[in-house]
Amino acid sequence: EMFNVFSLAALAEATQAPTRARLGTVLSQRHTGFTLVLENCRKENIAVIARSAECLGVGRLHLVHSQTERAEARYGFGRLSPTEKQAKLSRLSKSATDWLELHEHASMRACVECLRDSGTECVVATTPAVQGALSLYEPSDWPLRHTAILLGSEAAGLSNEALALADMRVTIPQRGMTQSLNVAQCAALVIGEVLRRRSISDAGEILYSADEQRAAASALLPADGAALRLHNKAFSKAVRTRGQLGGTEGEYFGYLTEG
Repeated sequence: EMFNVFSLAALAEATQAPTRARLGTVLSQRHTGFTLVLENCRKENIAVIARSAECLGVGRLHLVHSQTERAEARYGFGRLSPTEKQAKLSRLSKSATDWLELHEHASMRACVECLRDSGTECVVATTPAVQGALSLYEPSDWPLRHTAILLGSEAAGLSNEALALADMRVTIPQRGMTQSLNVAQCAALVIGEVLRRRSISDAGEILYSADEQRAAASALLPADGAALRLHNKAFSKAVRTRGQLGGTEGEYFGYLTEG
């Protein structure tokens, strides 16, 4: 059986309705009142965190890139244009960022002000084990509130500004010799613990309202009837593996994954 231009185009068209339906189901299961703020993080770590967040039902990420980070030559991801950032993150995150609401801010203060204006009650800074930092696993009600988790770069951690703006500090207990966790691993542990605590609380999971689902769908779906990016990568991989395309591999793989 040969794949040809018609069958590929027909399959791409046929996936539009299932993808939209799946997005509706996904949005109905997303957790409200919980977001992550990544300060001066490398694009590779942002992408890994985005994959974890999207898979576990966290729908929004906030990115902060300070002027110093934007000007820095080696890790200056913040210097890129929004379009360049989106393209890089989409590729690195295996398209997870295409299904997240990403908000970028020029400073941590601007970010926190935006979060508080939108209803965030508790801004939590993740830090090493220092005096005054609460263990992630210590009983507390902060995971049940509208919460934003601040995560810094591996090289510098959170800035003094971020720490000053936070309502509290939380640390992940470590008992190994290295005492070193990748920021993406930290994010996954924090997300998992927050969602676990919410799931066993008396209130149960706190999910998107109908209004939030509509707003998210409007933000994520393409305008003007443009084709959706396919949510199922298995077909694209199968096409590449078989190599039985009527045109170049890149042409069709690009069409299917780029929409």
